[in-house]
Amino acid sequence: MSMEKPVGVTIAQIRQLQGRISQKLLKECPTLSGIEVNAAQINILFQLWLEDNVSISNIAKRTNLANTTLTNMLERLMRQGLITKTRNPENKREYIVSITDKCRQLYEEYLYIEKTMREINFTGFSEDEIGQIKKYLLRMKDNLESWEEENK
Repeated sequence: MSMEKPVGVTIAQIRQLQGRISQKLLKECPTLSGIEVNAAQINILFQLWLEDNVSISNIAKRTNLANTTLTNMLERLMRQGLITKTRNPENKREYIVSITDKCRQLYEEYLYIEKTMREINFTGFSEDEIGQIKKYLLRMKDNLESWEEENK
């Protein structure tokens, strides 16, 4: 019986490989010495590097992480001194997450890791092919988000 591998399985395998390689690269970064961050936490930090001082619900939406998962990750990032969490003065039920100076210093290391991951991921691809891949992946993500929203 011949079965074609589902796209979801391939995406999961790519994600696992990227996670392992990212972890290896993270361990090689001198600024990250003693800091334990995984790929999902880097995703959170990336969102905060794009826009600092945002609500937890905003981060959850931008990272597609469940609130419970996000809360645990934020706690770990706080213990390492990478972020702070304060009550929103305009809405006492909401917390605002901010990056620390220590976290700002990690951004340069992140750029190195991102550049290296891009080189690894896209070896042998033209810039046009890379653009097409990104376009297709974003369409897939949009489709999944739409389905999820419609099926709440």
